[in-house]
Parts: sequence; C-alpha cells; structure tokens
Amino acid sequence: MSIVATEDMNYLAQQQSGKINMILAGMTALMNDIEGKASAMESQNWFQRMAKTIAGKNKLTLAEIRQNHEKMNVYLSEAIAELYNRNCIDHNVMMSLGVQINELYADHTQLKQMLGAFVGKLNEKIDSVDNFHMLVTEIDHGVYSQVPPIVAVCQVMSQFDNRILEDNRKLDIISRSLYAQNILSGNQIKLTEYLASILVLPMEDVGQIHLELGTIRDNFMASVILGVMESYYFLPDLARKMKDKRVLIKEIIQAGRLDASVSLSMDEIYDAFLDSKINVKNGLVSVRRESPINEDVTTSDIRDYAEITELGRASYVNEEDYSQAVKYFSIAAEGGYAEAQYWLGHCYYYGDGVAENKTEGFKWYMKGAQQDFAPAQCSVGCSYMNGEGIAPNTQEAFKWFMKAAEQGGPEAQYFVGNCYYYGDGVAENKKEAFKWYMKAAEQGDPDAQYMVGLLYSKGGAVMLDRTEAFKWFMKAAEQGNANAQLEVGKCYHGGSGTSQNYQKAEEWLRRSASQGNEEARQKMGQWYHQYVF
Repeated sequence: MSIVATEDMNYLAQQQSGKINMILAGMTALMNDIEGKASAMESQNWFQRMAKTIAGKNKLTLAEIRQNHEKMNVYLSEAIAELYNRNCIDHNVMMSLGVQINELYADHTQLKQMLGAFVGKLNEKIDSVDNFHMLVTEIDHGVYSQVPPIVAVCQVMSQFDNRILEDNRKLDIISRSLYAQNILSGNQIKLTEYLASILVLPMEDVGQIHLELGTIRDNFMASVILGVMESYYFLPDLARKMKDKRVLIKEIIQAGRLDASVSLSMDEIYDAFLDSKINVKNGLVSVRRESPINEDVTTSDIRDYAEITELGRASYVNEEDYSQAVKYFSIAAEGGYAEAQYWLGHCYYYGDGVAENKTEGFKWYMKGAQQDFAPAQCSVGCSYMNGEGIAPNTQEAFKWFMKAAEQGGPEAQYFVGNCYYYGDGVAENKKEAFKWYMKAAEQGDPDAQYMVGLLYSKGGAVMLDRTEAFKWFMKAAEQGNANAQLEVGKCYHGGSGTSQNYQKAEEWLRRSASQGNEEARQKMGQWYHQYVF
C-alpha cells in the first residue's frame, strides 16, 4: 500500500464485522460523492484517521477536501481492497459492495487504475457465489421475519447474486416465499412508519442495509432512507443517543418537502428496488485482469474473461465443439479466471477437446480451487479421493470437500456426508454424515436424498422413521437414482412407510433393474418365483 498507514489498516481490520460493514458503507458513500458526504462522515474514527494520514489533521475544510480529493480516493480504494485481501469483508455485504465498486469503476475514470486489479478479484469471487437455495430456505424458515419488512427486503436483496437476477423463475420463487412470510404484502404503510422502523436497527445491521440501499438508483424511497440513516447512524455515539428520532423524521420530511401522510405498500417498494437492481446490473461491464487474446479464436467483441468463459461453455454444452471450448477456456484460465480454470481442468480430466491428462486436469482444478471457486474445490476433493491426477489422500479430499460444502454446493455436501459416513479422511460419525446429507438433499441432490432415506430406514444416526425414509427414497427415485428406486420398490412390497402395493413395487424394481441394479433383478426374480407379482 502506498497511502494507507499500517496502523490505520490494522485498526480497520481489527473491527468487528458489523463495524466494518458501517465503515465500508461510509467509504463507498464518500467515494461516490466526496464533497457531499464528507460532513456526514467526518465524526467517524476511520475518516479522522484518513484525514490525519493525508493532511496531518483530523478535520478537513471543504477547500482541503477538494485539494486532497485524489489522495482520498486512493486511500479509500486501497483500504477496501486490503480489507478484502485480509478476508475481513462479511459475505452478507459482498454482493452490495461489489455492485457499488463496479459502478465506481465504470463511472469514474480517475478510479479505474486504482480499482482495476481489486475489482477483478472481487468479481471472480462474486461470480462463484450461488445464494439461491440457501436464501429461499432462510426465508421459508423465518430468518427474515423477525425484523421490519423494509429491513427484511434490504437484507434479502443484498444476497441476490447474478444468477438470481438473471433468472425470472428464481425471482418468482423468492417473491412467493416473501409473500408467504408476510414480508411482502399490498397493505399500505405510512412513510413515517417506514422511517421509524429504520431508526431502530441494531448497529451491527446498519452497514449491510446502507450498502444495499446504495445499489438502488433513481429511487425516491431508497434516497430518503439513506438520508435518514446518514443523519442518524453516522453521528458520534453521544450525539446519536441524544437525538430525538421523531424530530429527525420530521426534519427529513420538511427538508425534502415530503408528504408525511403518503403511504406505500411493501410489494410496490420491492418491485421498484428490484427493477433498479436489474437495470444497474445490466448497465455494468464486468472487470477482469487484462490479457492478450489468442489470435486463433475470434474474440473482437469480447470484453472480459467472464464472456470468454461463457463462449467456451456454449461451445462445450450446446455445440459440443470441445476443441473450440478448450481454446476459450485456456484464454480466460491463463488470465486467472477461476471458472475457466475449472472448465479447462474438466476438459483435461475427461479428454474433451484435448488429450486426456488427469495430472494437467488436477493442476487447473487446483488453480480454481485456490480462488475459492466451489466446483473446482469439489473436483480437487474427488481427485484426491480417487487418486487420479494426484496421489490419493483422503484427508486432503475431505478438506477440499468441506471448503466447497461450506459455500453451499450440494455435491460437495454429499461428499462430506460420505467422508463422515465411511470415515474417509475424518473420524466416522453417522450423525454428522446425516447433517451434511440433509443439507444436500434439501437442495435436490438425489444421491444425498437416497442416503437420508437409508439413515432414516436404519435408525441410530437419526431416529428410525420409515415414513420419512420412504419420502426421501421417492424423491431420489423420481430423479433416476437406481438404488433409491430399488428401495421404493421394497417399501411398496413390504408396506414400509407407505401402503402395500405390489403393482408399484414391480414398477419401481423394473426401473432400477433397467439401470443395471443387480439386487433389483434378483428381487424381481425372487418375488416372481413366489408369485408375489
């Protein structure tokens, strides 16, 4: 770092996550409008440290702010990037922060050089995130139902990754879950009530809400709430405690010439916020580290490594042009893009478009895994478990499966369950295995669903429950899991967890046998011999 003092950086990094979120909210607000936001931030310790480092004193006049404008932007850019490098940024604010940093990069020529490398790394991290299943589960379990609806909406939307914003089906599922929890409704609520609910936020939640609202552009409600938050939460502690919240709301309404009696519904606010987020996303250009383009590939209109990787995926999945896919993946992988490194590893591992070379495949998997790309981490785990491309090492396999599982990947969660179930790389623990199998099963992984059914049918690790066992066997069977189809057939045959039905037993055994399940074939022969069918 060239400007941020070491003691300043250590101070920032030592703060609790809620406080760091507040600091990030203040820093991004300041970078968007240094002259306009400086007075709101000047009482903050981080601002005073910055002023001291840059100008030698804790408080700056407007003239001094203008004079040191560029230095302040450099300081703020370096501080945010170093907090990221030190893993100090809470995953709950990663999406909101990413949107704001990308906007700053796109809109401010002065900031491009300062932010370029950091934005590339941040975007790679964000691109690897898939929050959908976990977010829906949290909404359905009432995680966001204990706070005012306007706060809940901001917290939920702060977890919208690119995959969610690009998929209307996912957005519809989230919307229905929010309605089911009464977070969204058509009930009209006064503006003053919304503002009052914002002023009772726990301090640890303020930064997250401020950062998310900062991604909402050209929206009346978001602007008003941001004004309220900056007029209250960025005050010194003593001044904030003495502030009359009702008077503050009245002042905000009068200053903005607002109608205190106006009412809005939460579904109106949500729809407007969502439209803004989608418009902002569609207007942004992702940033990656620059790299020369392979002249063998036509890439004149390609803007970044994400697009190059997507071209590779299209060649691989849709056109089945594996050699062309390898060319695209190689460009982005050599440039350091984690998803491309994973795909290039996949091509080498299975010999798609290039001579099969599991050692080379493992090398590229590992490059992606070291950047926290969950699919690559899972593939590294499989390589270690199977001893393909690297010497077998079950402890290393478990380590990499766990890294991916903690990011929410169902396949990795299933493998973690297997490690605990069989004692591979970790002490055998059937209860812990059940926990991880269930995480994957709830996300629709058929192999995990089968194992959940198996554990319910055996008891021990979990209470014996044949009805639950049948339910999970059926979920897996309907997705084509041959072992689960066998178990469903056995359940129908014996009336275990469901009513006895020989016709359905035969149907499911046939499905399993048609996939080569030897036990299903034997059972069918045995039961035919006994005239059961």
